[in-house]
Amino acid sequence: MPFAKSLLTVSARAFDRLHMEQIQLGASSNIGIYLMPEHLKRLHGAKGRSANLVIASNLEILEKLQRKEVDLAFMEWWDGRNGYEASLWRTEKLILIVSPDHRWASKGSIDSSELFTESLIGGERGTGTGTILRRAFGQKADQLSISHTTGSTEGVKRAVRARLGVSLVMKSTVLDELASGQLCEVSIKGVDLEKPIWAVHPVKMEDGSPEAETLSILLNAKTVPVLCQQAARPAEAAN
Repeated sequence: MPFAKSLLTVSARAFDRLHMEQIQLGASSNIGIYLMPEHLKRLHGAKGRSANLVIASNLEILEKLQRKEVDLAFMEWWDGRNGYEASLWRTEKLILIVSPDHRWASKGSIDSSELFTESLIGGERGTGTGTILRRAFGQKADQLSISHTTGSTEGVKRAVRARLGVSLVMKSTVLDELASGQLCEVSIKGVDLEKPIWAVHPVKMEDGSPEAETLSILLNAKTVPVLCQQAARPAEAAN
């Protein structure tokens, strides 16, 4: 049954592409929810290109790419599979978030050693954040205390707001909460965490094909920064 469903999906996509040149984009959860919407609008304005977006876990998106269920995949990691290559699309800053009444909120920054004294809340598995932490902290990263995982960034944000712990997330996923004062960003002295976002595509793409044109548009797109002024923390407002 899974193979039959996959064949029907690919057949329907082939028909759409022949008659409508519609592109199917795949994106991991954080990318699809927080980064892709503005680019879908940009694609529609460029030559009237129509694109659908499929959002799933990183591994599921990669599998859909291999089954030809999506044309291009935007992921938080890449393992170098044969027949495909990855182009760096953008780099996202990882930040430490805490609740407004957490003891670190008023400090604004902490020493890296302090991070190992607090329970961390994890989000979706397989996002590559663990690899980034190991690059930053070496083998010591295994000593970080992960209290639990929520399965999604939205779950992480609510858990941090409920004072269940602190977390490391892409800054673009918490802009609204930082602006409203629901969450606070705390810097880690001497540590700069960044996550590469990859555009994964077949090695062989015909020049002028919908896939090649769409990839070119997205790789050359400049993201418009969202400037948010963080609201005053309750303690500051009271003063």
